Amino acid sequence: MKTITENQAFEVLTTGIAGNTFAQIQTDTDPRMRKTNNPYSGARKISSINVSYGANYGKAVNRQAAREDNPNPNEFKPEPLPWGEWIPGLENKAISHKGERYIRFQMTENKPAVHYVLNGEEVSVDLLRPFLPNRKPSQRQADHGNEKEVQVRAFKLSSIKAFTLKGENYVIVR
Repeated sequence: MKTITENQAFEVLTTGIAGNTFAQIQTDTDPRMRKTNNPYSGARKISSINVSYGANYGKAVNRQAAREDNPNPNEFKPEPLPWGEWIPGLENKAISHKGERYIRFQMTENKPAVHYVLNGEEVSVDLLRPFLPNRKPSQRQADHGNEKEVQVRAFKLSSIKAFTLKGENYVIVR
């Protein structure tokens, strides 16, 4: 296991990787819960996620369409990012937004291991569920005719605590 800084993690994640590769990330994120009457405000979402890294989103959606015998398998064109901008030379990998760096991953079919923590104590997702936002699937992919959604997520680099890439384990220290 290698201990690296956030800047070193960015370098590892953005150099020497051509095309798509698989990774596992451990994240600590804000679950963006509703705040009104929420006794669990401030809880953190801790996740271990198997991901695909460096994949081209548009091509992935079109490949999924072809697997589903979609009559328009090569016609999906992704829209520009709704926020931030691709870091030049790192399209499909890294985004810059308001001075922060984000790493974009495609989710795999494996269900992430997720738990929630508040003040150092684990909190049941059942208690948090009334305050958690409902996830909306991609309407554009549905309109394209895909039954199965290709999910992509951009994680703020500072929320990634550890990752495994090309068989090497990294822990990020701050």
